[in-house]
Amino acid sequence: MTIIAKTSFNFILILTIFHSIIQSIIFVYKASVFVYRQTLFWLEISLFISIVITEFNLLSLYRQSSILPLILYCLNLILNILYSLLWQQYLLLFEYILLIIVSTLKFLLFSALIFL
Repeated sequence: MTIIAKTSFNFILILTIFHSIIQSIIFVYKASVFVYRQTLFWLEISLFISIVITEFNLLSLYRQSSILPLILYCLNLILNILYSLLWQQYLLLFEYILLIIVSTLKFLLFSALIFL
């Protein structure tokens, strides 16, 4: 793995961890404010957790020299962007912007990794 690839890979990991921490804070805020939609809240949390777990699993597969994990990871990020667009009415503006920016950054970095 080249230095650029390692740096991009580490940056993706840092972005994923940062996004997970910020999203957890947002979930805590939502839990204290939006009590009336408990089912939707837990569905949103479970969707986000499954997306993050999938990302970490696909990132761990990246160490193998196969292009399939890279393609699956990019598809996962596209699904993440679609998730944010579909749930837009339930997301806070900051949360929506953060999700789009982080997913787009990770998609671009991971797309660059495919060619390195």
